[in-house]
Parts: sequence; structure tokens; C-alpha cells
Amino acid sequence: MAQKYHLPNVYALYIDSIHGFALGKEGLLVAANCTSCHGSHKILPHTDPQSRTNRANIAATCGSCHVGINEQYQQGVHGKAVAAGNKSAPVCTDCHTAHAIIEPTSADFRMQSTPICGSCHRDKFSTYRDTFHSQLGLLGGYVETARCWDCHGAHEILPASDPRSPINKANLIHTCGRCHAGANASFVQYQPHANARNRKLNPALYYIRLFMNLLLASVLTFFALHTVLWLVRARLQQAKTKSPGGKNA
Repeated sequence: MAQKYHLPNVYALYIDSIHGFALGKEGLLVAANCTSCHGSHKILPHTDPQSRTNRANIAATCGSCHVGINEQYQQGVHGKAVAAGNKSAPVCTDCHTAHAIIEPTSADFRMQSTPICGSCHRDKFSTYRDTFHSQLGLLGGYVETARCWDCHGAHEILPASDPRSPINKANLIHTCGRCHAGANASFVQYQPHANARNRKLNPALYYIRLFMNLLLASVLTFFALHTVLWLVRARLQQAKTKSPGGKNA
């Protein structure tokens, strides 16, 4: 049927997903299947405003099973943006995909979660990549390092100005303290999205970064030149000893 109507074959994606595993391997009949999302008879294309898979309706469709999560999402900035008609605001499938949904607590999901957020929040993603948290994940492959939703929340994402937000100044000690035991007022002065490339916003960080880059370039250049000169000297001495007037003559 999928080939006949030139539709993508999503069965393989679904069967390997958390929903497919729960239904096929664990026998959980309450797990979401095709009809749970697309309906049984009134199946409409996702471009139809009445379709259960239309962007405006996806949260409600997923929320028919994930009630509590949907309530959190609707209270967050993303849910409110969708309700206000913002078609570019993220919905469930933007973060979890539609069919190849994996366990959110798995290492695979944690490793890919930051780029997912960064696909929309590119400015914040670029500054996050300069941080120690990001380097642990990208270079060290450390799964448990802090990612976007560890600080901002996963579904009920609120602006920093909201007293309920985990990144509100009054809540930072508690938020950071979930990973860093003993975090205090001085500790939370850390800037997780400081832009060291912008001289006007962060002049101190800009010049520190510039100094460190120049220092690194100078050290590497010095030792590269030192190595080349040492090699030339060694070759000259080697040629001298092999010459007719040399020690080996």
C-alpha cells in the first residue's frame, strides 16, 4: 500500500520505536499504534486542519495518552505559542519524531537532544557548544553531562522571568544543585550561554579568549619552527659527517 501511493514505509521505524517495542515485544495493548494517532476511518492528510496529525493538533493527539505531559507542555512557552497560531513553534514530533520514537532517558536520546533544541535556538546552541558541559558530551562522549532540558525543563519550558522557571535567579541554586552538590550563590554566577566572540556583550571573556588563542597559536608556531630547525640542523650534521672531510672520512 505504501509503495502503491508513494508513501514512506514507516513500519520499520515504528516497530523499533518505544511504542512498537511495547506493543510487539511486551504485549502492552494500550501502547500507541497507527490508529491511535491517525484515526481508524476518518484518516486525513496532515495538511488538513481537522487531521489528528496536523501540527496544531499533534499535542492533543499525543496528549490523549500522555495527559500529564500534555498539560505541562500547554503551560510552557512552546504550547502557548502553538495555541496562539505560531506554526513554527515546536510540537511533540519535532523533538521525539513521529514514528522512530526512542526512550527519552536513553543515552541515544540524551546525545541527540541538544542538537534538536539547537535546530531552532541556534544562537544559544552555538554558545552552549563552547561550554564545559558541551565539551564533555561532544569530545568525551559523556552521556550524563547537562543538556538543554536538564536546566530549562523538558515540556513546561518557562521564561527566566517566570518565578516557576528552573532558570529563574531564585531557583538557580536548586537547579544547578541537582548535579552539583553544594552549589551556592557564587557558583550560579556561571554563565552557561556567555558569548565569548562578542566584544560588546562580554569584553572580559572576549579578550581572555583572544589571549588564549594567541598564546596557543604562538606556542604551536614556536615548537613547529623549533622542530623544523632541529631537523635541518640534524640533516646538516649528518651530511657533514658523511662528507670526505668529515669524521667518517
